Amino acid sequence: MTYPVYLTVLRVYTDPPFRHTGVHLRGAVLAHYPDRAVFHNHLDRPQVPRVRYLSHQGVACLVGFAEGSGPLLEVYRDLEEIRTPHQVYAVVETELEKIELRVGVDGTRHRYRTATPWLALNQDNYGRYRAAPDDVGRHELLGGIFVGNALSALKALGIRLTPQERIEADVALLRERKVTLGSTTLLGLEVDVVTNLRWSPWLGLGKQVAKGFGRFLPREEPTAWS
Repeated sequence: MTYPVYLTVLRVYTDPPFRHTGVHLRGAVLAHYPDRAVFHNHLDRPQVPRVRYLSHQGVACLVGFAEGSGPLLEVYRDLEEIRTPHQVYAVVETELEKIELRVGVDGTRHRYRTATPWLALNQDNYGRYRAAPDDVGRHELLGGIFVGNALSALKALGIRLTPQERIEADVALLRERKVTLGSTTLLGLEVDVVTNLRWSPWLGLGKQVAKGFGRFLPREEPTAWS
């Protein structure tokens, strides 16, 4: 069964095309709206990013969920440039769209690959990840973490699966990447996933999803889950 999720997506087209990350986009928006808590995601439910910052194929994107959707209209009307530490991007066009997604366990086999590093590991499972004896052990651990991340994300979206709706995931590690956020260095993972979870690139899994991490893109059309 799949469930609806309603989002507002703001696409910002710039000159030159936007080549920085969601982290830089967030910094630029916060500098422009320093007193708007919603853009900081400093609300009562910090586990649910009300505004997500993405960079995709040269386009800066802001994704609004729940009370994060309305304020994107201000950005749509007001934003004239995106200023990063090393580049100023002139805004040439903005496009605001309300979309409905369907997410959940739908009985088909979906294939995804990370488009941005997946920050899957916390202090507890980082030790287990490093102690895994081989690739099989790491893949099993990451599969369980993916399922946990997905359940947490669905719950944050107001979706609770029934006991019959069990998420299954086979995760293959492609590469490890160091991710630096301020003075903190985290381990990011690039992975392929085969799962019965229908998901969306507009949503994220793992840590720091508001800054664009944990974005999974579909690799091909889904097939029947056997």
